[in-house]
Amino acid sequence: MMVLSELGYTPFAISKLMNRSNHTVKKYTDAEEYRNDREVHRMVREIIEKEHAELTILGAKARARLSELLDEGKTKPRETGFIMDKCFTERRLLEGQSTVNVSYNEIEQSIEELVRERKTLESELGIDGE
Repeated sequence: MMVLSELGYTPFAISKLMNRSNHTVKKYTDAEEYRNDREVHRMVREIIEKEHAELTILGAKARARLSELLDEGKTKPRETGFIMDKCFTERRLLEGQSTVNVSYNEIEQSIEELVRERKTLESELGIDGE
């Protein structure tokens, strides 16, 4: 429960994953004796580190398997791609990083919008932006 809580799972999500009531999960995750216990924090960090290492290995295996399947002409890219994506997403969550997929086109559109807004502001303020 503590590991899932540290990973940002809500008590509701933890209760569903562990087949426990929300009340039970909240009782453990809010308990001061667990929040302040260095041994619990050490175990949580250790579990997270092991999970991160395992997800990294699974991601590498999925990439290698996808290459093999492509070379053999027997690929099921959807299934292999799903495994790779799942491992990547979980690893990013463990690292506390974003899992948002942003395409080049979305970034380009955002930049174009900012340039237009800048030009509008410069025009309104009488500033020559060149």
